[in-house]
Amino acid sequence: MRLIIIAMLIALIALPVMAEIKNLKVTGHLRFRGYAINKADTSDAKNDHIDYYVDHIDYYVQRTWLGVEGDVTDNIYAKIILENEFVWGKTGAPNDDAANNSINFVYAYATLKNLLGQPLSLTVGRQPYNLGNGFILWDAADGYDGMKLTYSGSNFALDVLNLKTNDGIGAAAAEVDFYGIVGAYKGIEKNTLTAYCLINDDNPDTTTNDIKRFIGLRAEGSIPSIDALSYIAEYIKQGGKVEKAAGVETDYDASLLYLQAGYLMKDFYKTTIMVEYLNTSGQDDADTDDITAFYAPLQSIMVPGGANFDPGYGDALRTVGYTPNYKKGLKSIAIAISSSPTEKLTVGGKYYMLKSDEDDAAGKNKLGNSFDLYAKYNLAKGTNVCAVYSQFNPSSDLGANLDNTTYGGLELRIDF
Repeated sequence: MRLIIIAMLIALIALPVMAEIKNLKVTGHLRFRGYAINKADTSDAKNDHIDYYVDHIDYYVQRTWLGVEGDVTDNIYAKIILENEFVWGKTGAPNDDAANNSINFVYAYATLKNLLGQPLSLTVGRQPYNLGNGFILWDAADGYDGMKLTYSGSNFALDVLNLKTNDGIGAAAAEVDFYGIVGAYKGIEKNTLTAYCLINDDNPDTTTNDIKRFIGLRAEGSIPSIDALSYIAEYIKQGGKVEKAAGVETDYDASLLYLQAGYLMKDFYKTTIMVEYLNTSGQDDADTDDITAFYAPLQSIMVPGGANFDPGYGDALRTVGYTPNYKKGLKSIAIAISSSPTEKLTVGGKYYMLKSDEDDAAGKNKLGNSFDLYAKYNLAKGTNVCAVYSQFNPSSDLGANLDNTTYGGLELRIDF
């Protein structure tokens, strides 16, 4: 895949000599974040910049994205984004100087449009891709290497995917392959129906088979007669097989259900009230025939949040020994509210009640509760500051006298 990216870069450098680039634009952002974290174990976190248990830590992260995008020809669009992240101010562990001085490709891709004179496009290279709430495919500002063939009709769109990424979890980040199809129908007023079938190969470069199949249905939109009421409903069925020992295979048989409803009061400071329900199936230890715990390929399942960029309770569950991929499953009921008291200010909060889908050996299943608070203020066009706070309060079912985990953050972001 590196050869594809290198070939693309050479082509992007050479093509402007042969053709005039249209709508060329410099793009990117500067982002400064300060963190204050208490009682968190981030050993399996993908993007928190720390890899050890912390009683308390304060540190800062500066991220710079810089790139160019534009139409190379009437039918070829290209985009390249470079990234540098610099971490400083850690207490309890040294800064990672090697990572601080590195420059990485976030995106480097080209899109060929109107293939064969049809609404058909092919995107090749390191590219973004997000599916729904990110339970299966979630870009996370890393990009996927690969190819995407897209058909875009008036009411129907279809993506055929062949993507690769690193899972980024644990000490050895193995390559992960995704391929499949995603179809979306928009023929119903103010509604979108999405169906997909994705195959996830966790060990494409080894002889150990670990193939997961995700078949999903998703509906989102609003009721035409009630514009203020919105909804999301998604169901995912997980199948496949894993080779636990030479010649011994076990089936995956798990599921995920997500429901959300929101109500917007435009005339009352654009206030939105939202409720949601998430249930991922867990594993009954007495049943060893199938793997019935839902497995999120790229990250721990986080209940989708708002502007809070680091949900804290996931790390808290790791702190108290609840596995990142939720072997016992997860049940979450949440309520959230957001409002814009002024044109520039948005504030909100979200409260979660968390249980496991399966009881433990002692018949207990309560995990605790969590809440997120955030405030975002637009200083100027393309410039905003965001403050967040997240706290997880573990249940006594997880252990006696467990401390709360807290996340605090302040962010300044400048887009250009």
